Amino acid sequence: MNWKSIVVFSLLLAAFTLAAEKKKKKDLRDYTDADLERLYEEWEENDEDELPDDEKPEHLRPKPQLSLEELQQQAKSPEDMMRLSKKGQSVMMFVSVSNPSGAKVDKDFSDKITGIWHSNLYNNHIDVQVYNVDVDRALFLFKDGMQAWEAKDFLLKQKECREVTLEGQNYPGAGASAKAKQEL
Repeated sequence: MNWKSIVVFSLLLAAFTLAAEKKKKKDLRDYTDADLERLYEEWEENDEDELPDDEKPEHLRPKPQLSLEELQQQAKSPEDMMRLSKKGQSVMMFVSVSNPSGAKVDKDFSDKITGIWHSNLYNNHIDVQVYNVDVDRALFLFKDGMQAWEAKDFLLKQKECREVTLEGQNYPGAGASAKAKQEL
């Protein structure tokens, strides 16, 4: 009697194991984004070759070691220190667009102007992504934060730029009214 129950238990265990294996195997077409992400992470964990730092996602890259003394020697102003400390980090900048003719800014005008700015920055070897977040406002995303200050200097000279917001600081552009410049 005892050996019969062991055989039955073994058969039941084998049946449940096979059923569980069938559930685990999915058709490739049925994979969700989360399944593919888990598969990719498992692949990367078992990969013998480690990715170079520039191919890793930004949150997994080693942060550059910043020496405060070295930064103070290189920086001429607090703004320079901020610029140097953002090297290699992503930085966002908001830019407000104005129409120099005094007409109201519409989506087409804003898209056209930010597209021109984007191509000018790209031609100056500044890697930036531009997202229009409002009719008269755009988000500029820089992979290398140092480039954000160069772009800020360029944008402030543009007559269609009303204001630039970078790291919590508002800078009036050439398109800002004289009253707005005095307020800042």
